[in-house]
Amino acid sequence: MRNINLFLVIILIVEFSKTARHYLEFKRYSRNKIDSFKHKSDMRNVSIVVLILSIIFNIWVLCNWIQYMVDGVLLIIYIAINTINYWRKITVFEEGIYFNGRFTKWCNIKSIREYDRNSIRIDLKNNWRFIRVMNKVNNKSELLELSEKFIELVNHNN
Repeated sequence: MRNINLFLVIILIVEFSKTARHYLEFKRYSRNKIDSFKHKSDMRNVSIVVLILSIIFNIWVLCNWIQYMVDGVLLIIYIAINTINYWRKITVFEEGIYFNGRFTKWCNIKSIREYDRNSIRIDLKNNWRFIRVMNKVNNKSELLELSEKFIELVNHNN
């Protein structure tokens, strides 16, 4: 049997650690659930298509070259983690908002606003690189009102 692809192992370890960190933060701060919202973002659809195609491709590869089995399984695990994160609903809690596998506390959000007709943009404090966009959100106006209320409450207390 050949050596395991070190690149895939490193990517998987980084993804597991990132997911574990976000999950622990989610469990720590997500006490009281306020509401949840469905979204139909393009990443949801792309992630499921990529997962299905990678499973089909890996089954074909496994049938022909059994020595690549470990790499295929590692890749499917990585894609499955991302697919699960993209398919979860947007959930609002008293302490923050959960979206795409990340929990963001209200105190870390600078502003939340309508980005275009179907999207919401979240600007985070401290860094311009961490802008999040939620696409095709159901009940967008309700999510905006609820989020703005919590952001104002947190900013008023600080």
